[in-house]
Amino acid sequence: MKDTAAIAGDKTAGTVHTDAVLVPEGSADRRYAYSAWTLAFLGQGVEDAYTIYRNPIVLRFLRWLLGVGTVLVFGGSIVDFSRLPQDQAWLLTVIRVAAAMGMAAALALTWTAWVQRNLQAFITVGACLVHCIWLVSVPIVGPGIAEYTGVLPINIMLTFLVSGLMFQRARFVAAVAAMTYSAALAWQLGGAALAPIFYLVLSALYAGFAAYVAERARREAWAEGNRSEELLLNVLPPSIATRMKSGEALIADRFDEAAVLFADIVGFTRMSAGMQPDKLVAVLDDIFRRFDLIALELDLEKIKTIGDCYMVACGLPKERGTDAWRIADAALRMQQEIAKVAEKHGRPLDVRVGIHCGPVVAGVIGHSKFIYDLWGDTVNLASRLESTAEPGTIQISQEMQDRLAGQYTTDFRGEIEMKGKGQQPVWVLRGRA
Repeated sequence: MKDTAAIAGDKTAGTVHTDAVLVPEGSADRRYAYSAWTLAFLGQGVEDAYTIYRNPIVLRFLRWLLGVGTVLVFGGSIVDFSRLPQDQAWLLTVIRVAAAMGMAAALALTWTAWVQRNLQAFITVGACLVHCIWLVSVPIVGPGIAEYTGVLPINIMLTFLVSGLMFQRARFVAAVAAMTYSAALAWQLGGAALAPIFYLVLSALYAGFAAYVAERARREAWAEGNRSEELLLNVLPPSIATRMKSGEALIADRFDEAAVLFADIVGFTRMSAGMQPDKLVAVLDDIFRRFDLIALELDLEKIKTIGDCYMVACGLPKERGTDAWRIADAALRMQQEIAKVAEKHGRPLDVRVGIHCGPVVAGVIGHSKFIYDLWGDTVNLASRLESTAEPGTIQISQEMQDRLAGQYTTDFRGEIEMKGKGQQPVWVLRGRA
């Protein structure tokens, strides 16, 4: 993707201009920047994603266009016989029949997998054939072409606005067609072709401008929708987001085999008292970004952060794996990453972790600022295990110990008083066996 960091500064119609690149305003990562000339998205894979989204919509309209066009091409013979000698009209009718049969065949092809995969190339070829068929009829009509000049701007507009051809292709097809039409008019009408050519070019420019504005608006709307979707998926698991978008008002599920991890940055609150706000946030952001990557790689569900505490779970929602080793590995990797952050920033950082497994209730709460959260004794005990752990250690419950036995090395710490839970047996996770 091209570098779009150097922003020129002027803002028009909700976009930031960067030389020949347009970036919809509010786009933080510039993935949805697009060329000002072709409107093609510059981000890797983004243009392909837009084409995949757009093609089914185009396909529906294209089928209507081909169906109606087949009828209208036949109907044009009535005009031919009313204005041309019979020999010319019959010759044009043969061409019309061939064109109509071609459109009917194209309509049938739109249900094939190849056309659906290569729709833009298919429309490009079709648009070129439409213009070629008209040009073939020019020598037949001769000077009578003056009667048909009104069709030429319509053909250009079909290329730009109705066919579903994207602007980056349509501009070339329409430009070549307009120049060829102008040459045909000049050949048949001589000096009298000046006015028809002027109106033809003017129509092409208007149609091109309208197509440019319409496609740019569609692309920006799609990009904005994608960004909103990505933001939603940063807050909610994909399956939960889908349920919310489908209109489900109350989302609550029970999971009998979930594991919950709380990780707290030891001494961070004390350290924050003597740090500049931007440096403080930078360190915490570095830590949590690393934790997010661990959760992603091990198929865990990040639940939330509370100050300098990080909460993650496995076994929920339904698309997540339930293996206890995932969350154990996450805890061990968190220890490794916090050591790297401490060395990088020159700060005395450590992490203490608590893990417990069992039944939980998960759901979405809130209206204006909703959150996917967990409730139940499993969550409470995991939190108590974290708060009573020694700095730099991973404290796990008896239930987690039973699931990890033989796979990991652990030390029995003893029974510890847990608020609201009484005496609980506690183990310290050391590493893989």
